[in-house]
Amino acid sequence: MKKYVLKILIVNFILLQISCKTKNKNDINLEKTQNNPEYYLGYKYPIPYEILINDIVVDKNLEGGKNGAENLNQYILKNGEQKVEIKVLHPFIEKGGLLSSQDLSILKAKVYLIEGEEEDMTLIKELNFKEIEKKVPLINQEWSFKATLPFQLIGWGKSKDLKSFEEDELKELVVKKFTVLRELLNTGKTRDFMGELEFRNNEFFIANFFTNSEKNDYLINLEETFKEHKDKMLPLEDFKLRILGNGRAVTLERINKHTGQGVLVAEDKSKNILYLNYIILHIPLGKEELEILRINPLITSLDEK
Repeated sequence: MKKYVLKILIVNFILLQISCKTKNKNDINLEKTQNNPEYYLGYKYPIPYEILINDIVVDKNLEGGKNGAENLNQYILKNGEQKVEIKVLHPFIEKGGLLSSQDLSILKAKVYLIEGEEEDMTLIKELNFKEIEKKVPLINQEWSFKATLPFQLIGWGKSKDLKSFEEDELKELVVKKFTVLRELLNTGKTRDFMGELEFRNNEFFIANFFTNSEKNDYLINLEETFKEHKDKMLPLEDFKLRILGNGRAVTLERINKHTGQGVLVAEDKSKNILYLNYIILHIPLGKEELEILRINPLITSLDEK
């Protein structure tokens, strides 16, 4: 539980620093806890956005903006150069809204490294959008930064190349898998769904340096959250196929209600709670079936959507 509290402190501290001038490693210290390096991307985006690290979706909100700080460790498969891609859109793009250079200048995002016994925070990269000559409805831009971690994840690095599939064949396989996952959640077979997360959870634990007790606490909390999905899952409809991970990962994204989010969504109208689950699949090398690669679960209010 101490680690969760520290994570909240780190996120809040990063958000505070985004608007501040660049500081060096000796300027900032958090509570002494561990030596393990963690990379974070902090951002303040008051407009719709999408953030990818190494061609994997880290966070997105195409229906509005928000401030946030995301731990990037689970998206870094090997040391060296890492790619960041961010897309921002005018909030009224459907009505012809256009972004100007001035609009882009207020968007703040920075990559930080937190490490050392004193949890020192180092600014690694500022992610500022370039000036544009004419207004545009949306803009995509890429950056890179170097990262060094004491582990190497498998991730999607050795997964099958999904671009080799015919699109209709791949879509059929992906829809079939998401149908199974939805059924597990909607019928309350939570333990079976947790089993589907084994590979993802193991890599998540490595990336976040979880102790055995922290793993246990995390799994208990996650399972309790998924229990709340029973009989509340939205139908699997109105979606599009999206290939990620340089062709080695895939997902389904909603295109109408909760646009851009993953298809596994639960609505608890009695408690005014919305459960969003952005799940990315892959086929591990040597296997034939799709498995869960990454999941970004989010609990929010129905009123916020």
